[in-house]
Amino acid sequence: MTFEAGSAILSITGVTARLMDRGTHFKLLGAENKSVAPNPSLPRSSSNGAPPPPAQPAARPYVDFADPSNPPHQSDGVAFVLRPPTVPKEQCGQLNEAVHLEWLKGRGAAWISGSPELQYSKENGAFSIRVLDLASPSPDPSATIVTESGLAAALDTLEDAALDECVSRHLTEGGDDRLHLTSAGVNKYYCIPRPLEKDVVVRGSCTCSSPTPDGFEAARRLLRKLWSKQTSFSQSMAVTRRRLSNVLNISVPHEIVLHPSGSDAELVPLVYAIERSKELGCSRVVNIVAAAGEVGSGTAAAAGGRHFSAFTPCGNTVTNGELLLGFPSSTAVVELKPRDSDGNCVSNYDEVVDQVIREYESTGEHPFYVVHAVDGSKTGLRMPSLNFLSKLQNRLGQRLHIVMDACQMRSEANEINWFMERGASVLVTSSKFYSAPGFCGAVVIPPDCVRVLSQKGAPVGMRDYLTQYEVPPRLEAFHNSLLRNVKNVGLLLRWECGITEMEMFDAMGDCVRVAMRNWVNGVKKLVCERRPALELIDVDRGECKGDRTRCGGVNSVVSIKFLTKCGTAHLDATALRRVHRYLTIDASALLPAYASEEERKVCALRCMVGQPVKLGCYGVLRLAVGAAMARDIVQPGQMDKALKDDVKILEKMMVLARYCDGMRD
Repeated sequence: MTFEAGSAILSITGVTARLMDRGTHFKLLGAENKSVAPNPSLPRSSSNGAPPPPAQPAARPYVDFADPSNPPHQSDGVAFVLRPPTVPKEQCGQLNEAVHLEWLKGRGAAWISGSPELQYSKENGAFSIRVLDLASPSPDPSATIVTESGLAAALDTLEDAALDECVSRHLTEGGDDRLHLTSAGVNKYYCIPRPLEKDVVVRGSCTCSSPTPDGFEAARRLLRKLWSKQTSFSQSMAVTRRRLSNVLNISVPHEIVLHPSGSDAELVPLVYAIERSKELGCSRVVNIVAAAGEVGSGTAAAAGGRHFSAFTPCGNTVTNGELLLGFPSSTAVVELKPRDSDGNCVSNYDEVVDQVIREYESTGEHPFYVVHAVDGSKTGLRMPSLNFLSKLQNRLGQRLHIVMDACQMRSEANEINWFMERGASVLVTSSKFYSAPGFCGAVVIPPDCVRVLSQKGAPVGMRDYLTQYEVPPRLEAFHNSLLRNVKNVGLLLRWECGITEMEMFDAMGDCVRVAMRNWVNGVKKLVCERRPALELIDVDRGECKGDRTRCGGVNSVVSIKFLTKCGTAHLDATALRRVHRYLTIDASALLPAYASEEERKVCALRCMVGQPVKLGCYGVLRLAVGAAMARDIVQPGQMDKALKDDVKILEKMMVLARYCDGMRD
């Protein structure tokens, strides 16, 4: 056997020293390892013949050892566990087993001469390296000669596997139950917490996404920095807020509060409204939710200061719908649907909102109003109109706070600035258009909101959703009233995935926006060619045509309704939920026996599309372009490829619509 030139052969002592030098997430086991911890006098070879740098002292944060009376290794080997500082110690046994399985998928470094044979004991929950010690009078012939470069390669691949596994786990933490995985390893939207395989067609950025490859890699880099203490958690959260502010290009002074989702981001404007209501002597807060049914399912509950999930981001179990501690029960939430019972858009929506306010005013109650302005509902609607909001603000004055719901993030900066200039709060996410893994939100707050939150502490119930790390210190009273002993690593990494995509998209300039328009027009043409089996909605609405304040100047969510098998009606949302699930898997084997081979081939495609939306008596599924896709279709030949993939999606949709009533898992 030959070894890389200049690569020293390591003894057990040398292997142990290299493991100790790896950092806080490699933990040696066994009492004898303490005696061979690296020290400045330990000789070490280098490939270029130069004197080796001094080893670091053994005393390091998070370095601990197993019970010395029962070390899980032999005298001719070294045993260790992975114990990353962001993972609770009690979870590390399960983590080590998962990392080992990941490592076996092809990350081993056996192809490098001198790479050790890395073994894992499920019983002991530890990795071990058998080392052939040539200095021993009776070396174990079953052990392996280990070289400097071989050991480094093996540990590098193991660390890569650990980073992948830990990022994947953290992405599902620090949110509500929508992040939780089923036994199949997917969340309720059928997304996985890793980049999808390349053969999966992605058109679901309007609902939820798996991390993009670029986003996931950025999260890996950040987690490695946290492990090695190149950055702190507090610094990373502050940097995320600053990067978000820069990429949003907001011209008005503001602060940003990060949130586990766009739904709980509702709570900060509500706290402001409650405190402002007290300052003005108003009777209570009336919170008007626009486009109800086409915004987040937890929006109405959060707008009233209530829990919208049984599981909170900080890990507590609560009663869904229960009032958060410290929030008044008097807040009235008014939900205004955007469509009638036939699924058609309400044509006089501004008047509907105005009528609600006039009815409250007629009672002599004198409330403080929060009015939501949705800039991109689940189907791309925008309501109420800007003209109406301007008139309403002139009429109500200080008793109105507008909340711009831009959670789809399909808005241009000039639209966001229009709202900020009028003192509005703006709800944003990076987990829709920018395809960060679900979910990560934020609220951009204007100067008067900053003033109030700087002086008023957060209600106790906010601790279920926020810690000090998500809130800028400038909001002094609000910030200081939150807890500091909880670090939402999952939220930080989800935002890292998203902010990376935001910056990459922003750097592309106008070419991506042109590509978005071309894709939307191309997909709409493909759908129209498949009428009546598939049909577009809202084709005549002016808001869906070239609007400069939409990202790309177009509604980039294409909503499609499906004709039933009998051809007399459209599929409802319940049936479309089955279709939605079958779209995400190879459904060829689930078709009935009389389906053709061509239909089975069509249904083998796996694709991610927007979840069903109920519109009156029928439902729609949605195809949406996301930032990563927009960057891709700019490249030569990629637009044609994307539209060919869309043909495959539409063909599968039609087959599933034809057979879904008789399909069973």
